[in-house]
Amino acid sequence: MCSSDLNLAVHRGMSDEFVQNNATRKMGEHIVGKVAQTGEHIIIEDSKDDPRVTPSVVKSERYRSLICLPLKYREEVMAP
Repeated sequence: MCSSDLNLAVHRGMSDEFVQNNATRKMGEHIVGKVAQTGEHIIIEDSKDDPRVTPSVVKSERYRSLICLPLKYREEVMAP
């Protein structure tokens, strides 16, 4: 696994503003960084009741549920 920053390359359903403001994360930071660091997926069924999701993101992006999956090759998480 790589220890560099993670860059958002592909997305669906996120506003352009959100993508511009959140395009880079550090390994272990926020949901995406934790998934990349641990190699384990995160599924959130009700984002408004989950402490891992920032309330302002739920409101602005109108998220109800989300899933974040690590991209793996031969059991290794693919990160830049």
